[in-house]
Amino acid sequence: MFDPTLAPNRGDDNFNNYGEEQIKIISEHFYGEAQEDQTQLTAEWKQVRYHFEKMKETSQYLESTTPTEYCLRHILQLTTPFGQSFPLLSKVAEIILSIPITMHDQRERERGQCIETHQNQTKK
Repeated sequence: MFDPTLAPNRGDDNFNNYGEEQIKIISEHFYGEAQEDQTQLTAEWKQVRYHFEKMKETSQYLESTTPTEYCLRHILQLTTPFGQSFPLLSKVAEIILSIPITMHDQRERERGQCIETHQNQTKK
């Protein structure tokens, strides 16, 4: 959802619906009963999608980070004189960026070790 390289272009039929299901799940998770915050988060998402085309054109994220991480960091940097451009979406981005990548890497390593163990046991 936060990978601009996977997002449809503005003229595409799927553009207006891109990420709608995911943002609904995220808004319910983080903002539960706060209907007004859920509505605001959805509105922020609808606006931030328009930044994706410019992010697609940016090649700098290819060198140092993933497109998703670049997008999340970009959301955090979008500010106005009054503060964050997307305050609720920025909080979500901050939380996502704080999740250690190694959790996923560790599961992949363990899965690989299980396969290697199984292969070694079947060789005997």
